[in-house]
Amino acid sequence: MTNTWVDPRTGMEAIVEVAGIGGYNFRRMTNPEALKTTIAYLKGAWSALGPLAGVLIGAWLARSWDKRKWIDDNRKEECRELLTSVSNAAFLILRKQAAGGVSEFQVDEAFMAASKTFEDRIFIAGDIHRKALGAFWSEAASEFRRTGDAVKFDDAFTTIKKAIVAMALRA
Repeated sequence: MTNTWVDPRTGMEAIVEVAGIGGYNFRRMTNPEALKTTIAYLKGAWSALGPLAGVLIGAWLARSWDKRKWIDDNRKEECRELLTSVSNAAFLILRKQAAGGVSEFQVDEAFMAASKTFEDRIFIAGDIHRKALGAFWSEAASEFRRTGDAVKFDDAFTTIKKAIVAMALRA
């Protein structure tokens, strides 16, 4: 059973099923007046929802940029700490051999601190592992203690330093 109904807002006539699922008649909804009304409603909805969508998208983009910046800042800080630790140990190792005045205990402590720093990095751990910098550092220091070849140790230290700086600049 169907009834005819007039929408008081638009003045359009619609056919409504009394028993079952009701709805507008499709043929009447495709007339030009109905399309104009639908477009007007959509424009009104967009003028209200468009700015909200823009704000949400902007917030999402800002959040992702902030997260990337936070990760990059942490990578740089870890590289700075690692470079400081390795530089300090290399300086003490070379100073002990060249001029003395540094105890074996101080050298061991600095070497162990640098080795530990290679292991406790979070944001640059993958790069350290891929480049095997910790193993390269240990091998260079051990070989220097065996042979006393300061030039070779300095070359190894320079290689490590360049790798750390490259990691920091990549961030």
